[in-house]
Amino acid sequence: MHFWKWFGLQGKLWATGGGYSVYEAKPSWQSVVSGTPGRRLLPDISFDAAQSTGALIYNYGQLQQIGGTSLASPIFVGLWARLQTANSNSLGFPAASFYSAISSTPSLVHDVKSGNNGYGGYGYKAATGWDYPTGWGSLDIAKLSAYIKSNGFAH
Repeated sequence: MHFWKWFGLQGKLWATGGGYSVYEAKPSWQSVVSGTPGRRLLPDISFDAAQSTGALIYNYGQLQQIGGTSLASPIFVGLWARLQTANSNSLGFPAASFYSAISSTPSLVHDVKSGNNGYGGYGYKAATGWDYPTGWGSLDIAKLSAYIKSNGFAH
């Protein structure tokens, strides 16, 4: 898997965000990610953000292709709402549960193992497992749903 790129800070080529918070402490559920600073790590998971591979929608009567957070956020919210409904609204905070579940069952995601989110020495490199540009990677929704049915999700 590869991820999209755009021109950002000082004309440098960038893509996803990623990194760690300068304000928030690392929550206990992120302790499964070793070798990182004691700060809140970002992102947790990834979704397709490229406009070129995004969704076709009608906007003001015009067919338009969208991507980025404008696509990824509604997809995740809809996915999580369906999982909540299928599990009697008993699922807890998703990020905390993802770290536990994915660290023990890596097949729940499509791990992005190569590429980077920067250019010319800027940004982070993707790697096996959790990384700064992609978090755990993108969810395998069918496997996640089956996992939750079998194992539950922490509250």
